[in-house]
Amino acid sequence: MRSLLTISVFALGLVFSQSQIAVAQGAFVKHTIATIGKPLDVTAGDINGDGHSDLATVALTGGEVAWWENDGQSGFIKRQIRNGFTDGRTIRMGDIDGDGDVDLIAASYSTNRIEWYENDGSEIFATHLLDGNFRGAHTVQLTDLDQDGKMDILCSGWDNTAALSEIAWWKNNGAGAFTKQVVTALLDQSPFVEAADMDLDGDLDLIGSDETPGEVYWWENIGAEVFIQHLIDSQLLQAHTVLARDLDKDGDPDILASACSSSLLAWYENNGSGFFEKHAMENLGGAIWLDMADFDLDGDHDMIAAGMSATRLAYYENNGRQGFARSLIDGGITSGFALNITDLDQDGDPDVVAIGYNSNFLGWWENTTDRQALINSPSWIVPGPAAGSFLAVNSERGNIIQTHGCDARQGLANSGFCQGIARSGNLLYANSGANLKVYDPESGIIKAQYRTDYQFLEGMAVAPSGLIYLSAPMDGKIGCFNPETGSLTTLAEGLDYPRALRYDPFTAKIIVLDGEESVTIKSIDPISGIWSVKQVTEIAAGGDVETDGSGNYYISSPSSNSVFVNTSAWESPVIAYRTDLAGPWGLWYDGLTRELVVAMNSSDRIERIPATATGIENSPVDRNAGFFAYPNPFTDRIYIKCHGMANPDSELKLVAPNGQIIWSQQAVFSRTGQNSALSVDIPDMRSLPEGLYYLTGTDGKKMISQALIHTR
Repeated sequence: MRSLLTISVFALGLVFSQSQIAVAQGAFVKHTIATIGKPLDVTAGDINGDGHSDLATVALTGGEVAWWENDGQSGFIKRQIRNGFTDGRTIRMGDIDGDGDVDLIAASYSTNRIEWYENDGSEIFATHLLDGNFRGAHTVQLTDLDQDGKMDILCSGWDNTAALSEIAWWKNNGAGAFTKQVVTALLDQSPFVEAADMDLDGDLDLIGSDETPGEVYWWENIGAEVFIQHLIDSQLLQAHTVLARDLDKDGDPDILASACSSSLLAWYENNGSGFFEKHAMENLGGAIWLDMADFDLDGDHDMIAAGMSATRLAYYENNGRQGFARSLIDGGITSGFALNITDLDQDGDPDVVAIGYNSNFLGWWENTTDRQALINSPSWIVPGPAAGSFLAVNSERGNIIQTHGCDARQGLANSGFCQGIARSGNLLYANSGANLKVYDPESGIIKAQYRTDYQFLEGMAVAPSGLIYLSAPMDGKIGCFNPETGSLTTLAEGLDYPRALRYDPFTAKIIVLDGEESVTIKSIDPISGIWSVKQVTEIAAGGDVETDGSGNYYISSPSSNSVFVNTSAWESPVIAYRTDLAGPWGLWYDGLTRELVVAMNSSDRIERIPATATGIENSPVDRNAGFFAYPNPFTDRIYIKCHGMANPDSELKLVAPNGQIIWSQQAVFSRTGQNSALSVDIPDMRSLPEGLYYLTGTDGKKMISQALIHTR
């Protein structure tokens, strides 16, 4: 079989749908928390460990350092840490001493002082001096730079006396001891530094700015914490804040940048190998902060910015192709020095916390985005990463959404024109044109992309072995992709127009819906590639095929609003099962409830319908025969009691909902009328995702199964 894979490159850019459709609009409601004297920074995190996002601030008036306890009902209680911290410019939080609670750290640019505040576990903070002579201490950050498991400290120097400034880090040696290491001492005024793996080589690099000459840099970590400086841009006048964020979701960090004195905003696309492409944005008065989140939950990253001379926050909605439409949000935050993105009300979407220096304002903007219009002509569907969730392709929008049950909650990835998805292990595979793309199913970050020699890919199926089968309708072929080697070969050819396909655990074959106008069901041996015709139907081509694992098959037909069923392993014709549906397309069989989860292409929703048309039964006719297993929820050891089994020599299998065989073992069942018990050990169960699995055995021609819930 000839290899068809022409290129395999990690972290390539996404291809986006060109469809012009309406998307959910970001909407925000402003809430005032408190009047605070000249606040200069705010940060967010769960300080007291109660599950709610708290805040911490530094303010010019009185040199106040404080944290604000979130009561879980949109109220905040001020807890003062100390006064007299003159010109405190930044504050951050993290577990500095490694004792499991959240500490704080702050920097003062006029007193050259960096302090950290040790949490005793009861939110009583003891003050420690990290450095009292770091010139122009401006932006302090917490990160494990040397990746030794201890939190290190970064800081940039913004010295307004025109002397040279440093970027440095303090190595955490444990037991409250820190050793300073200078990255560079040749910057004029450096207001910002941040750590991220910019070149994806496994260690943490640095990005930073030099305000006076308007320069943006990255420092490459070449090992042993030795950093080599690279200039990214020398034309971002008065460059200030730089944040490492994967804006285009291609797997590598880009850079969001703002320049306060020049009002410039830009983002730098990381093209790999240390090269960055600058994308200029609309000016914002005194632009000092630019950050991102998926505010409208449509699968792409939007941006939000604050400006020192802007009275309102600026919101930039992403059209899915990194094109941004700006709107202004209700403000009253004169001189917005900083903002922070966090889910303050715990409703599943990102909110915004911001301060206004001249307006003495601390408040937050509740994200009230409408999340009900996220499904748009759904086609393919697979189980999602969270229990009870699904991933569905929006065929009109060109993205993949994640559901909560059958309710679509948020976008996942912008994969462009997507004609098929499959879950295998902890990865999501998506066909897009002639490309096979690989995503993290939780974040939507692209992990890899493969270009095939096929003209166009459509259906996908995963075998228990982990191999992925792809249909190429215009070529009349079925390809076999090996995720371990990254190779793709042709398994079968000579088909007419193969579309949807499914691995059938009942026959250990691949079922294909073949045909451009009407469906012919074909079966393919996954070893030899030999195919045979199982049945010619009059079902209009399109839609999906699903099996219950016991020889019963369901076929969806969007154009006829119907789902058809075959209950005889193709020995008798298919029959109409439901004819009152709204463009049913993608199918997934839930063996626990004996339902089909169906993507309704014409009605923009996902529904469950009963799947109880049974010819070949998934339990024996003799209801006294069978087995049961315990415990449930189960561990890596399962005890099985068997009774009334007709076949004394059978095979037990543990099967995931997608048909993947996790484990199998030959077992001797008792003869009819007798009982027996055995215990089996299933290796590596703790590495499997939590969720529903099936323990199956055979009794002659009948398959017996029991649903088991796996928890860690």
